[in-house]
Amino acid sequence: NASSGIMSLKVDAVDTYPLLSLGKKTKDSPLRTHGHFANADIPYWYQCATHLYTMRDQQYWADIATIIDMRRRPWLRRDLVQAQKSSMLDLILGACLEEGNLVLDHLKERIRTDTYSARQRSYWAMMRTNTSIYFLPFNTSVWRLPTPISFLGSVRARPEDNPYRSAEEVLPELSPEMLERVMRAGIFREEARKAAEAAATSTTP
Repeated sequence: NASSGIMSLKVDAVDTYPLLSLGKKTKDSPLRTHGHFANADIPYWYQCATHLYTMRDQQYWADIATIIDMRRRPWLRRDLVQAQKSSMLDLILGACLEEGNLVLDHLKERIRTDTYSARQRSYWAMMRTNTSIYFLPFNTSVWRLPTPISFLGSVRARPEDNPYRSAEEVLPELSPEMLERVMRAGIFREEARKAAEAAATSTTP
């Protein structure tokens, strides 16, 4: 990341596109950080399926990193690399740090828009505990147990409570122009945030 200097591994799904329906009014939006789109004619927010907070079990990141590392450095002992799955852990932790910075940005925006509460801070932190990475359950040198270890706990939400719609379901509703706006929504949100911060700074005595 050129702005933060953080080196990280990025895993992006190319065949799964969850979309979050945004309300026409800010209060109807499931996520207040998407309130910028209430009057911007952007009906959905694209959520990358591989964001660390989208799924509780992120061990597949270690699987992918291990495959990459064995191809990049074929001289390593494959049995040890496969057993530990930690030779690119620094880049996975970099991704965790990137998401942590994103949380701080969201919290700052909530403070600025007067939608902040300590309860929400705790909830957001819990969503990003990433126990399936930080506790190294995929590393058999750390957990020398006969059966795999799991720190996932109970299920977060029932299938019927899933707030996301699939791309297959949504695409027939969208024109090519609207689809482009949806996929560029992150850029629009950043521009709106910067404009709001600049306006707040200019009015501060």
